[in-house]
Amino acid sequence: MNSRVRISVISAICLLFACMTNPVAASQADESAKTSSFADEELIAHALGGISGEAATNSYEAFLANYEKGYRRFEADLILSSDGVLVARHDWDSYLSDYIQSTLPDDEKEGPIPFRDFKSHKIMGKYKPMGIKELIRLLYMYPDTYLVTDTKETDPNIIRKQFEIIVKTANEINPDVLNRIVPEIYSEDMLQIVRSVYAFPEMMLSVYMEDIPDDEALRILQEYQLTLIAIPENRADAKFLRKLNEQHVHVYVHTINSVEDYQRLKKLGVHGIYSDFLYKQEIELDLIRQARTAEDKSGFSKRMVQNMVGWMTKIMPKS
Repeated sequence: MNSRVRISVISAICLLFACMTNPVAASQADESAKTSSFADEELIAHALGGISGEAATNSYEAFLANYEKGYRRFEADLILSSDGVLVARHDWDSYLSDYIQSTLPDDEKEGPIPFRDFKSHKIMGKYKPMGIKELIRLLYMYPDTYLVTDTKETDPNIIRKQFEIIVKTANEINPDVLNRIVPEIYSEDMLQIVRSVYAFPEMMLSVYMEDIPDDEALRILQEYQLTLIAIPENRADAKFLRKLNEQHVHVYVHTINSVEDYQRLKKLGVHGIYSDFLYKQEIELDLIRQARTAEDKSGFSKRMVQNMVGWMTKIMPKS
């Protein structure tokens, strides 16, 4: 059996085991296949995923490294430079400059900087910073990937400008990639602005920016027929998740980096996660370990019963 077939068989076994032990996850997986191609994958690479132990780089190399490790859904932080170019960076605060672009001059470490300066200082001294054009070009070059946009802004004018840039850039490269861009939406107002710019096939309601209450989130999802939501871990309570599942909404929790937390959230009914450092292989190996543990316990119990029956047979009086 070659390695690719072996991996496929292991994955199938793991999925079967997960569905047997978690009926909520099984029903969600079935619903995903019917309603959302984005939700065919459970893992989203946060800020394009971690690389060499570093998170939040939003770098070209991070995308490639995490694609090789199995990621097909990527989230990128997007923010405007001082000259109006959309770039892959979380914010313009000095703490982040010191962390990812420490070679910037001191007078450019706080606040937006020109695109040329952003591009000329490598992330961590070795990784390539990206503008929206390079990011969308990657999306085009890897047609099995999706991009989730975390644009941060709540100002209507800036929101409109950001998404006009995204749509214009995608149309210049290949309009089909717009079908694989999933905007994170922070409010009902933002949803309407984004839809007025372009009717993206899928959008993800994200509750963290405006701290949207549970009932309001459920209303927006239902009213606008959205099937994706992103929530922080502290919002993943059983009652909210049950209501989301009843509306057939796929829930992604951010940001999770341990197999134990992932499995716990899956049992609660979460569909997937944003992660920096968690990979499919780790999850599959954990499921195999669980299956073996269950098998060992089952075998031990069976032997105990057999021994008990044998012992009772010996001590019972013969008729």
